[in-house]
Amino acid sequence: SRTGMASAVLFVDLDNFKTLNDTRGHEVGDMLLTEVARRLKSHVRERLSGGQLDAVFLSKVFNISRSQLATRLAGAGTLQPAEAERVVLTEQLMAHGIAAFGERDVFMAWMQDESPALQGQRPIDLVRTTTGMALVLDELTSIEHGIPV
Repeated sequence: SRTGMASAVLFVDLDNFKTLNDTRGHEVGDMLLTEVARRLKSHVRERLSGGQLDAVFLSKVFNISRSQLATRLAGAGTLQPAEAERVVLTEQLMAHGIAAFGERDVFMAWMQDESPALQGQRPIDLVRTTTGMALVLDELTSIEHGIPV
């Protein structure tokens, strides 16, 4: 990338969107897309404030401080689509981790320990990249299913 910034594409399939856009006009279609974006952002903020996601953990995923994360999530329009996608992936990771270990605290302790299955790396250090996130999710799936390493 010329700018040195990472980017991603998030595809959202809205049922009957083309029909709405064609019959009601692009202005109505734009209003719907704006509302979908608002709801996605709201969902992320609710998950954080409701405790489903851990702000410390999420700041590790984004590789920013907790105060920077709070600033990004507090302002309107500051959460980019790629960031929203990472929040969803993080939420999935948390759900898998709690399912695999039975308790959030046990899962979070596992995230801090070096894992032989992850070549001695700590899972918390891997989740900063999409590939690392996938490796950790694969390992959690193995743990959930009792597959030995």
